Amino acid sequence: MDEVLQVLSDLPMLVNEAGWSLWTTLYPPEVLAPLVGLLSGALVAQVIHIVQTRRARTLPFLPSYLKSVDQEHDAATRYFAAVHDLTMCVTEAWNMKSSRSREAGSVESNLRREHLATTCERLKSNGQAMMDGLADYQRLSNRIAAAKAQLDASWSYTSRDNYRTETYTESYTDSNGKSRTRTKTRRVYEDTDHWFHYTASEARSARTTLQTLRTERKAAQLVRPDVRRMRVALTNLSQADRMFLEKLYIHTIVEDPEAKPTDDELRSVINQWLIGTRIDEDLKQLEEHMDHGLASSASAFGTIFASRASYHYNTTSRSHSGPPGYQAARRLGSTLGTATAGWMSVSEMWDTCAEAADTLSEWADDSETVESDRDYAKTAIAAYEAAFPDSTLEVDQLTTPGKTALIGLAVAVAVGAAIFALHEQSPLF
Repeated sequence: MDEVLQVLSDLPMLVNEAGWSLWTTLYPPEVLAPLVGLLSGALVAQVIHIVQTRRARTLPFLPSYLKSVDQEHDAATRYFAAVHDLTMCVTEAWNMKSSRSREAGSVESNLRREHLATTCERLKSNGQAMMDGLADYQRLSNRIAAAKAQLDASWSYTSRDNYRTETYTESYTDSNGKSRTRTKTRRVYEDTDHWFHYTASEARSARTTLQTLRTERKAAQLVRPDVRRMRVALTNLSQADRMFLEKLYIHTIVEDPEAKPTDDELRSVINQWLIGTRIDEDLKQLEEHMDHGLASSASAFGTIFASRASYHYNTTSRSHSGPPGYQAARRLGSTLGTATAGWMSVSEMWDTCAEAADTLSEWADDSETVESDRDYAKTAIAAYEAAFPDSTLEVDQLTTPGKTALIGLAVAVAVGAAIFALHEQSPLF
């Protein structure tokens, strides 16, 4: 460290026509390489941070224009519009704070609190109505999950790798330059024992649960929201709304005052809260894999019920596919697991957005504590990304200190390694 500090103190003297050669002459590469690498990494990290900070000063802000949707609104449409508007409440305050001097306050002080409160209420009430309409999906998913758990419990698998001790001779040169040998031992993999145990009662329970599921499936009312069928129509916007939309597109989306947005560009960006949803795909995933599981269950259980209580295999492979009954249970369980994953995506989306609404409401109502701007932005962005995973609107433009530091470190290592390589290749270096 003392040598590094000495190099820094001598830096002005070394920067001249022969500075680089003098530097490499005065200081060994083990000092020079880390120093230059660290300086390069720090410079790159600083540049990245500056660029990210500039981008983060303005986040996308667009109203949902719910009233201009071309079809009749339902609970799902109003819910997703509210999630979009919740995020935009925060990005609007973020932009207002960033466009002024630092004395202008925080995101919290620039929030339109009444609008935020109304938006959170819309989100919670319409979201709950949407989820109530999807109650049969949740009921079926719970039944599927129970059947999968029973299938998983019907089989257990354990294994043990076996090794033998091998003796070998190694040649080496001693301190006097003489060639000698020595005997050593090492562990060598030999084979693996695999044990599979079958519990018939769990398999029978799984079949009974799927029989109940089949009955419930026939009685269920499975209607997907089909949010993507709707669009915000430009022709439904007033002239003032159209001009405001163009202004927001120019200043918060592309951030280019010279931009001249086309109708297609405006139409695309204002509909991201509709076309960016994935709820229908998730519900379709539940339906399709549930039906596939039910259709294949008779054949699967025929194979499973023909199983013995236990199996043992000894192979030279550390893995084993198991007996036919085990494989059939795994295949059916995988199908059922994929079905429940569809509903879990919907459920987690709802939980994330509802929690964000509660959190932002509590923060805004608490006059004693001012939460950080970044916390506000991260909470709102998390809700948007949960609800609109396919949206092309880049709402998350926050700085990423951890990622920036890693890039800086990678640059430092690369530059240091390059200096060492150059030193080895060139005697002048």
